[in-house]
Amino acid sequence: MKLLTKVARNAIAQDWLLLLLHGYLLLRALPTHGQDDGQALLYAAGLSCAFVVLLCLTRGELLRWPHVRAATYRVGLMGFVFAGYSLMSTLLPALRLSLLDSELLAIDQALFGQTLPALLEPFLIPGSVEWFSFFYFSYYWLLPGFGLHAMLRHGGQRLAELSTGVVIVAAAAYVLYTLVPAMGPFIDYPFATPLEGGFWWRQVSHVVAILGAKIDIFPSLHTAFPCLFALHAIRHRDRYRWVWPLLAFQALNITVATVFLRWHYGIDTLAGILLALSAHFGAIAVARREQQRGGKQQPFEPIRAEPAPADPQAAGGESA
Repeated sequence: MKLLTKVARNAIAQDWLLLLLHGYLLLRALPTHGQDDGQALLYAAGLSCAFVVLLCLTRGELLRWPHVRAATYRVGLMGFVFAGYSLMSTLLPALRLSLLDSELLAIDQALFGQTLPALLEPFLIPGSVEWFSFFYFSYYWLLPGFGLHAMLRHGGQRLAELSTGVVIVAAAAYVLYTLVPAMGPFIDYPFATPLEGGFWWRQVSHVVAILGAKIDIFPSLHTAFPCLFALHAIRHRDRYRWVWPLLAFQALNITVATVFLRWHYGIDTLAGILLALSAHFGAIAVARREQQRGGKQQPFEPIRAEPAPADPQAAGGESA
């Protein structure tokens, strides 16, 4: 009981949000019991239990060494974000949901006259397919590369904003995947020109076939996470002096790639952008409130010291 009391006292907003997410996914997985091998329910229950263990080790301070506790929490947080997506590939098919492609297509047609991927069809040449395939594939480097580096390297308000934003994006997307299932325009939309590419197009096709849940397109996480990282880097551009332009360029190309390669409708991408903006500004407000609480329950101190920016009052700095 003392352990649970300590966990509840030390937990912050993103912990409660992840607990609610895992509870929701577990409830959605319950009706799948008895279907096939019950993998969805086992996976959802395992993730929920593992997250509670993580909270006991870190928020409950069963790990006595502060730096080990902080590193465990941060790596674990990113791990559960990734694991939640892998659950989608098991849970969504087991739910046997009715697809809403026709509704998403109708929204595209109302907004753009036709689906956005069709409007980009005149630019479809092998070179452009390769260009956007490379950036689409770079998403799989961006998440662990930037995400884990930031989690382990940063501290204070900056870390609080990023980690909270990541959790908001993941939680909203995973819930919406269970409510708005669709496969995307590449399935049966009558495009006049087939997609033809080289090495990077083959890599993208292979990875999507292996990792994707096939009906997880609204909102576009390929849009939301890169845009969130770019917004975060721009806000703290005194720390990301040369990184923020590269992140912004990468996020722009990944966003275009989602519709250019026909994986997403235009509305999916717009939803991803809105989700990134909402998570970014929502995380700033939540993180400020959490930082005001102070105390050792906040694992936001840098694991390793980092130099202060040259101009602490620069636009987008910690004082922003």
